[in-house]
Amino acid sequence: MAPNNRKQAYLPAGARLIPNRQGTAPGFMVETGKGGLIAVLPGVPREMKKMMEDTVLPLFKKKLGRDQGLIEYKVLKVCGLGESRVDEQIGDLIRGSKNPVIGLLASLGEIRIRITAHGRDLKETRAIIAGMEARIRERLGVLIFGEGVETLEGVSARLLEQKKWSLSIAETFTAGRISQRLQATDSPFFKGGLVLPPGPEWPFPKPNLEKEAMAAFLAEKTRKIFSVSLGLGVWVEGPAGEQTLSLALTGKKKETFSYRIGGFAETLPDRVSVMALDWLRRKLLEG
Repeated sequence: MAPNNRKQAYLPAGARLIPNRQGTAPGFMVETGKGGLIAVLPGVPREMKKMMEDTVLPLFKKKLGRDQGLIEYKVLKVCGLGESRVDEQIGDLIRGSKNPVIGLLASLGEIRIRITAHGRDLKETRAIIAGMEARIRERLGVLIFGEGVETLEGVSARLLEQKKWSLSIAETFTAGRISQRLQATDSPFFKGGLVLPPGPEWPFPKPNLEKEAMAAFLAEKTRKIFSVSLGLGVWVEGPAGEQTLSLALTGKKKETFSYRIGGFAETLPDRVSVMALDWLRRKLLEG
C-alpha cells in the first residue's frame, strides 16, 4: 500500500464512519457541541452522490424528525440578450418572488435563468416552477432557445431533423468553430463545412463583394458543393474594433443579416459562432 493511502484510514476521534462502496476513501460524520451534524465526503462525484443517498440524507432526515420537503430547479437558456437586458425584462419577477427563487448566470453568448422551488413533494415543486416558467417564456419568447443541458447546436440539429433539411456551412473568422459544434451533435443532417482563411488563398475565386452579398455568395457556394437543402455563409470584415458580421442562409429563399460586432479579440470568434448558430436556429423556427 502506498503511504499516502494510509491517510484515507484516519478518522477524527469520535467520528462515525460513512462507508464508500464506490471507492476506497471513506467519509465520516461528527456531531457538534450544539447537536449539529457535519458530514465529510470524498470529492469524486460518483462516490459522493452514492454516500449522500445511502447514508447522509437518511441520517439528516432522521435527526430532523420530520419531512423537510424538496428543493428542485430548472434552467432556461437565453441567447440574443445580455444579462442586463434580461434583467430589464424579468427583473420584477426576480426581485418579487420568494418561491420560486430566480437567478441569472451569464456565460459567453448565453444567459441561464435558474428557477428554484421548494415544496412538499415533486408534484408541488414542478407546479411552482411551471407557473413561473410560463411567465418568463411569455416575456422572452423565442429568445429562450432551450433548457437544462440543451445547446444551440443541438437545438439547431433537432430542427433540421424535424424538417428533413440538410445543411452545410462556409465560415470565415471563426476557424471552424461553428462546424465543430454542429459536427459534435452527430446529426446526419449536417453534411460538412468550408473553413476559409482571411487571406486570398481560397479553393475557388474570391469575388469582390461586401457584407451580406459576400455571405450570400459563401452560403450558395457551400450549398452547391455539398448538394444540401440549406447553405449558411458567415463573413466578417472590417478593421479590429469596427468589424461587421454578415450571415446568409440560402435554399428555397435567401435570408441575410448584418451586425456590428465588438469586444475582446480573443473571445470574438466564439461570440460570432454563438450569434451565427442562434440566427440559424431562429430561421429554422420560421420555416
